[in-house]
Amino acid sequence: MNRHRLFLLSLLLGVPSGIAFTGVVLESSRAVGEEPDLFASPPRSSAFNVRSYGAKGDSIADDTDAIQACIDAALGSADSKTKVREAKGPIYLPSGKYKITRPLKIYSAQYVKFHGDGGSSQLYPVGKMTSVLDLNGVAYSTFNDFLIRGNGRDESIDDAILHYWDPATAYRSSTRNVFEKIIIQNTRCVTAIRIGKPKSGLQVDQGVYRDISIEGAWKPGETTWYQAGLYIGDGLFANNLIHSAYNLESSFWASGVTVDASNFSLFGGGLGRNGTDLNAHTLAYFSVQGLRSESSGRFFESIGPSSHDALYNLSDIIWSADKIVDDGEFIRMRANGVLSLQNLQITNGGAKAKIAANPVLSSTIRLAGIVSPNTLDGFLSTLNAKATAIVEGYYQANTTVGRVAAIDGFSTTGPVQWPGPGGGGIWMRSGGFYSQPGKGKATTLIKPRR
Repeated sequence: MNRHRLFLLSLLLGVPSGIAFTGVVLESSRAVGEEPDLFASPPRSSAFNVRSYGAKGDSIADDTDAIQACIDAALGSADSKTKVREAKGPIYLPSGKYKITRPLKIYSAQYVKFHGDGGSSQLYPVGKMTSVLDLNGVAYSTFNDFLIRGNGRDESIDDAILHYWDPATAYRSSTRNVFEKIIIQNTRCVTAIRIGKPKSGLQVDQGVYRDISIEGAWKPGETTWYQAGLYIGDGLFANNLIHSAYNLESSFWASGVTVDASNFSLFGGGLGRNGTDLNAHTLAYFSVQGLRSESSGRFFESIGPSSHDALYNLSDIIWSADKIVDDGEFIRMRANGVLSLQNLQITNGGAKAKIAANPVLSSTIRLAGIVSPNTLDGFLSTLNAKATAIVEGYYQANTTVGRVAAIDGFSTTGPVQWPGPGGGGIWMRSGGFYSQPGKGKATTLIKPRR
């Protein structure tokens, strides 16, 4: 396990990062063992309270300047050598509805704690702006327990939360931050949370994003290709909800080097345009475990040059699609690599779902533990001569035990392997469903292996 993965694991387990991620030289006077606990709740009495700097929280007065003044006071002056600011105390957003008309900026800073009282602490964006929170070069910081809520009418935002590092304007890389218990609701934006910037390479890494809820984040008429609920670089994501993110290119767009995600729920995402739940863009490693998706189109798409070699691990998926897009594609492989899909349950709309692979790619697709109420017409029909599909267990819920109806469309121009024994009462093996692999149909019925 590399240092990156060890650090992410240490954050989830609450272990100080200096223990699991040794040998790191911090850009501050703190020793590695003295790093603050990113998950600890700061005492309210010691916080920089935005109300003390003139914020009203009544949804009428413009609180932008007051909150920015509180942020600047908490960060203090930059170090003369590193030009980095180290927070002197937590920034507290008490209950209230704080009208925001310009981005709240935190640049070149570390050890920041920005927190509220949960859903009652609300940032209320009004007007056109690039972001509500503009975080550039922020490290070892936490943002938690607050709500960003528009009215779906009076705001036009590029990214509700923009978290990145621009070396030209910030003196600190963006790394090791925690975002949790944040709600973004009813806000007109291109992206609810953007980590990194499109086509910019690695800018943000080793972050934890969990217990985040995105509900009704959308921008009518938006044509930006990277529009998404979450647009991410490297990081770890857990227990997040993306709900009613209509008209999005993707509910979850991943672009970086290594991304781990777990326990995701996607509801109503990706209905507009391409309509993809998960979009892996030029990633070396992408892992999603425990995802539930409803009312979506395509489930997964990998994007990258033909020379790209990636590993995609998708497991414990419940997929219910009442709308199939792009001729019923369930997965589209547009990057070389290995896709491992395990424990997939299709609850609706699976009859036309299929897996597509670009003809120039040498992809390997491993499927295991597929449960569907329908026959999967054409599920592997668009694989090409260079792609390989390995199926280990397919269970069609509406068939009788010991016999399975013919599954039409399991034809391909590429090699198909049925290694078996499979799960759910079906044993698939090479040649078992084909008179000749790549030419025949599913004509041979195989009884379950006991």
